[in-house]
Amino acid sequence: TGCRFTSGSINFNGKDLTKLSDKKKQQLWGTKLSYVAQSAAAAFNPAHRLINQTIESSLSHKLNIKETLQKEAVQLYKEMQLPNPDEIGERYPHQVSGGQLQRTMTAMAMSSKPDLIIFDEPTTALDVTTQVNVLATIRSIVKEHQTAAIYITHDLAVVAQMADRIQVLRYGNTVEVAKTSQMLKSPKEVIPFLFCLYPTTSIQGAMCEIYLVTLLFVSLPFEVKKVFLIK
Repeated sequence: TGCRFTSGSINFNGKDLTKLSDKKKQQLWGTKLSYVAQSAAAAFNPAHRLINQTIESSLSHKLNIKETLQKEAVQLYKEMQLPNPDEIGERYPHQVSGGQLQRTMTAMAMSSKPDLIIFDEPTTALDVTTQVNVLATIRSIVKEHQTAAIYITHDLAVVAQMADRIQVLRYGNTVEVAKTSQMLKSPKEVIPFLFCLYPTTSIQGAMCEIYLVTLLFVSLPFEVKKVFLIK
């Protein structure tokens, strides 16, 4: 899907994702691994109601019956601080604001109770005030559900707000690893490149090469060894 693995491995829960068959990977996508896109407006189908899109992946993987998944979705809407959580799911994407749509997409990613969520610059298209609120809500729900998260961003303000630890990467190589407060106060080397953020966990040498990215890991044993993704 626009990239290929040239070397290395991505070990997730004891499995190397680069060696899995498409069928095996599809069993993980939408169940153990979820994704929140940069543009919520482009990620949603304009012809379907929000509630149906929120539970679609969980329903297709038969994680529960439709009625139960819908109740859980409403609860997630409440946790994401969406207005009128009991009714907002009946709206279509164009009937809610950008910030509300981004929160709904996070609820959709959380619906299957995944082990890991990848956030791909989810607040880039939002204004500053909305961005702050959405980031706070994302961090809160991730911690509450004890879900790991990879947060991709270039924004140092986001880095300061979201990260527990920072790993600085340059050209796919680790330059420095430190707590967020220490890194932002006195970095060993000032480099306008990649930041890989995560709290204490068993990660070694996370390396990637997709322009400029930031990774946030939260409470999940996860290891990436020199994986180069080429667009």
